[in-house]
Amino acid sequence: MNDSELTLLGLKHHQNGQYDRAKHYYQQALKKNQRNADSWHLLGVVSLQKGDYQNAEANILRAIRISPNEVEYHNNLGLVYRGKGEFQKAIESYRHALAIAPSQTDLLNNLGVVYLEQKNYVEAEKHFRQALYLEPNHKFSLLNLGNTLQGLGQFQEAISHYLHIIELEGNSPIVLKNLASAYRNLGQLDKVGETLAKISFEEVDQPEIWLERAIYLSQIQEYEQAERILLVLLEHEKLLTETLFQLALIRQYQKRFSEAISLYTKLIEKAPRTQHVWNNLGLILSQQGLISDAIQAFEREIVLHPENRSAQHNRLYNLNLDPTRSVTEVFEAHRQWGCEQLQRVTPRQHWQNSKDPFKKLKIGYVSPDFRSHAVANFLKPVLDHHSDSFEIIAYSETRLPDQMTESIKSKVSRWRNTIGISAQDCAKQIEEDGIDILIDLAGHTGNNRLDIFALKPAPIQMTYLGYGNTTGLPTIDYLISNSFYHPQDETAPPTVETVIRLPRNLVTYTPLNQSIEVNALPALKNGYITFGSLHNLNKITPQVIHLWAQVLQKVEKSKLLIFRDTIDQFQKERLLRQFSDYDIPADRIICRSEIPLEGHLSIYHQIDISLDVFPFGSGTTAYESCWMGVPTITKCGPSMLERGAGSLLYHCELFDFITCTDSGYIETAWEQSQNLQQLAQIRSELRSKMLSSICDASRFTRDLEQLYRDVWAKWCNQ
Repeated sequence: MNDSELTLLGLKHHQNGQYDRAKHYYQQALKKNQRNADSWHLLGVVSLQKGDYQNAEANILRAIRISPNEVEYHNNLGLVYRGKGEFQKAIESYRHALAIAPSQTDLLNNLGVVYLEQKNYVEAEKHFRQALYLEPNHKFSLLNLGNTLQGLGQFQEAISHYLHIIELEGNSPIVLKNLASAYRNLGQLDKVGETLAKISFEEVDQPEIWLERAIYLSQIQEYEQAERILLVLLEHEKLLTETLFQLALIRQYQKRFSEAISLYTKLIEKAPRTQHVWNNLGLILSQQGLISDAIQAFEREIVLHPENRSAQHNRLYNLNLDPTRSVTEVFEAHRQWGCEQLQRVTPRQHWQNSKDPFKKLKIGYVSPDFRSHAVANFLKPVLDHHSDSFEIIAYSETRLPDQMTESIKSKVSRWRNTIGISAQDCAKQIEEDGIDILIDLAGHTGNNRLDIFALKPAPIQMTYLGYGNTTGLPTIDYLISNSFYHPQDETAPPTVETVIRLPRNLVTYTPLNQSIEVNALPALKNGYITFGSLHNLNKITPQVIHLWAQVLQKVEKSKLLIFRDTIDQFQKERLLRQFSDYDIPADRIICRSEIPLEGHLSIYHQIDISLDVFPFGSGTTAYESCWMGVPTITKCGPSMLERGAGSLLYHCELFDFITCTDSGYIETAWEQSQNLQQLAQIRSELRSKMLSSICDASRFTRDLEQLYRDVWAKWCNQ
């Protein structure tokens, strides 16, 4: 046989998967003719398929030197370099091939894949679109373009490409998996479930498809099923990083924080640059009240991944919790963040809105919390009472909708889902909707959409309700406040936005559970005062415990009840240990975590006086406490976040419970505990006071609407 015949014989064995026999014949062909380029090339392909990249590279390069214009040689050399992780060399190989055959779709697709693997989504998209221009139904380019669009955050368009593949070829597990991923990124968990249900998992052996199922199960809180899958996936080295991450997330969701920290630590040791790990560690540390450590974790994430918006927002939020930070320092951090955002975008400066001061105003509320959440609880009464001279549009980033979500949907004229939608596309929709006043309800809390506000899609933009500090964003015109939070003098906390004040309280309150009655003062039966706290544990800082310990020392025989469903044994022991440092015995600290059957408000049946926290003071907690007849002792400080309970108490005429100093806080606790009859009277009358003032949603909404009208008239006259 001559060398060509030997090469063809080797190729037949090669095509049948008999690599060693094929290799034998290729080598025999080369003994007869060292310049048989096809044999060198195919010998290299055998090495490539066996994972021997070194010999694959050497053999294919030998073929190219003999015959430099063979497209397939350069294409397979690109595959070798991809396998070696030498992406730039792979790009050069594919470009050589394209110079020879510029219209070959497989080459364009392969080049796009290299860019996709490097997360260079812009270049990847360009080459996949070129391939599809030449061959609109090219399956691999459709699939890879869908994956690229997911990387770019264009999930809706990605879905259209996956659905196109399914129309062409039917249900493919890998395509369904990617389609489910896109729906998940849009927050459409019902469609994720429907898509994954089309996969016959008993026939699927691709671990990445099982991983997608585990992520879905975790998000619908089927943690045990998700965990069973993830424990099996730990055996797959390529998925080990993501598997560990998902296991840690489950532990975090379950509030098994020590286990979550252990898994994240293991992940950092294996892959120190994994995105979101330090951010998630920071969230756990914050929930445990370790604020300084949490801020350091967020800053570590930002150094590794400067584009991580969540870590930036979490850092700013937690600066509010750190008692060692001055108001000026926290303000400056927010202001600097806002300036940085405007370096990346060009805000709109002209709008088509009609300058009619009496027109029906279109108000857009933007929030991730249109669900069972404090923001929704405060907003819902306003939506119930908005007049017909306002049209309300909700822009929702709500990830886990519930009954409150449906209730809010029924109160607005239009509902826009913003999950997975780029800021530019959201801004375009807001402009098309003709929004006159756009209102942020989240600030720097989780899943906010301040990126939309940076583009200034509405002529007037405000922040309200959800944060309690400046956003730092110059494109937000107003911060809605009142004269208690922001006195009209030099003591007002600094803001980037212009402060605009409501005439009374900052919010209206409607209790979620009105069936739980106020009981008699517990101290009358107990013979001692029970102070109480239902705050998030991250607000109970060492400085707070120091002050509370002094209250307990001052008020003899008094006890402190701390309730939170996140209190585990570790948290309980930590709290008791902190109080023991001030010689407060364990029997005076009552830690509870189990929610009573009638709901958490019934905990107040055991409390005489609530104690506020600082520097991030009470929000909903203070309102719930007063509703149950339990006044809160608060220490108002220089920041807006330290004045929430004070504003409530002021408008309920409980002036004697408002202090400004540590010593005043301690003395107030002592004075109020000495007159049980007066405390009992306050308890019996406080709900009625709230109903006539704080709970008057109709009056409050008229005040808010007048505020909207005033700023709109001002804009119209500019």
